[in-house]
Amino acid sequence: MACSDGYDGALLRGGRDGGGRPDVDAGGGSAFGPDAAPPPESCDEAANLTACALAHADAVCLDGICNVVRCRSGFVDCDGEDANGCEATLDSTEHCGACGAACDLPHVDAQSCASDGETPRCVITRDCSGADTDCTEPPPESGCDPGFGDCDGSSDNGCEMPLDTLTDCGGCGQSCAIDEAQATCESGGCMFVGCAPGFGDCGGEGCQRLLEDPDHCGACGSRCPPGRRFCAGGRCTAEECASGNADCDGERGNGCEADLATASTCAGCDLSCGPYPNAEAACAEERCAIVGCDPGWGDCDGQVDNGCEADVALALQNCGVCGRDCGALAHVVSASCAAGECAQLECEPGWGDCDGDADNGCEQSLNTLEHCNSCGRACAPARATATCDTGTCMITACDEGFDECNGELDDGCEADLGGTAHCGGCGNACPAGVACNDGGCGCANDDDCPSGLTCCDGSCIGTRGSCVWWPCPPGSTRDRDNCGGCGRVCDRLACCG
Repeated sequence: MACSDGYDGALLRGGRDGGGRPDVDAGGGSAFGPDAAPPPESCDEAANLTACALAHADAVCLDGICNVVRCRSGFVDCDGEDANGCEATLDSTEHCGACGAACDLPHVDAQSCASDGETPRCVITRDCSGADTDCTEPPPESGCDPGFGDCDGSSDNGCEMPLDTLTDCGGCGQSCAIDEAQATCESGGCMFVGCAPGFGDCGGEGCQRLLEDPDHCGACGSRCPPGRRFCAGGRCTAEECASGNADCDGERGNGCEADLATASTCAGCDLSCGPYPNAEAACAEERCAIVGCDPGWGDCDGQVDNGCEADVALALQNCGVCGRDCGALAHVVSASCAAGECAQLECEPGWGDCDGDADNGCEQSLNTLEHCNSCGRACAPARATATCDTGTCMITACDEGFDECNGELDDGCEADLGGTAHCGGCGNACPAGVACNDGGCGCANDDDCPSGLTCCDGSCIGTRGSCVWWPCPPGSTRDRDNCGGCGRVCDRLACCG
């Protein structure tokens, strides 16, 4: 676009491309009014800087085109197109908190942009549809893609939990753990696959314990014979063992020698814990448990038999610890996992990782005065009120007596409207020797004039000299119309002094 009158696109944009704004309203308010300005087509014949109307914007004509000067409160110009004015708000899912910061929470089906009195952020939209009729609080699975739930209650990482694990099967916290049985989670429901070690289906109801029953000692139907009529740890013994012990070696001389709380004999003589892949196991409350993982590995599915199955050194969804999903961190588009730490964060538009802590993702909005478009980049132009609502530093108003006349944001409102270069407005330069007084070129008294000049009818002029009948020596001729004082006309040959 060709520009004239000393203004350019950056200036009219209020700094979107690095410039400032024209002097449409030095007080910072709207000089146009919401309905007073004529439509954009009126610019075809209008003088530059004539007000025109664009949606949710203050605008002026420039070279026949209606240009956005600044946006009205609550609206921003995200697409950079003048024709549709300030078309966006920063509380939509397309522009949540910053232009281009679209809501795309992981595994979320329904989301919205909410402010809660702070910078707008993307949140999961919950409701009670599909829940019990007496639902008073939406369940953590609502608003999520099928098969996922927001089990930690934080919208920042979306619906982070897959609902096909033994600990969260079909819903957050719905466990498939049954003491006497083994189960899997299939299609959002717990499925029985067999009895747990030390238990058996002996024709009764469910799985029956085989560790102390002399009629089913170690196996269904295995009855202890006379002389060894006691059952402990799944072995028949001649004497009754104390709780937690058993005669696992069958030697009468050492009695009930086996401790049933060890990894090699956990609740039963034939029940050992492990070895499991990448794991350290122990016996806890008569059940095998993972108590430690090899470096770089984690037990993330809660199953004992497969040990520490997750590579937490490199796995994006279990980085360093189980459930730490680098890709689901706040306002993160992509990331990697290296040596158990989230790294190489790529932030959503309008957000940055300003504290260097990957654990909280891209935590900082980049549309603040302290962090404008990049971390630590302050928006504080001199002698001005500024905003960074769109991620670009813009001057919204200048301090009284100053204006932004050169289109350069770095020096703020640099023009002193009480000086002769921009007297009362940008570009209004006073002629040589003329002072600027109350926003207009001219003097009020002698104090406004340079030394040796006198204020005469608003102009600083020289009044030295005397009216004489003879020619003036070279270099001494003075003003005949103000010879010795304002308006004192010399009626003789010359005014010398």
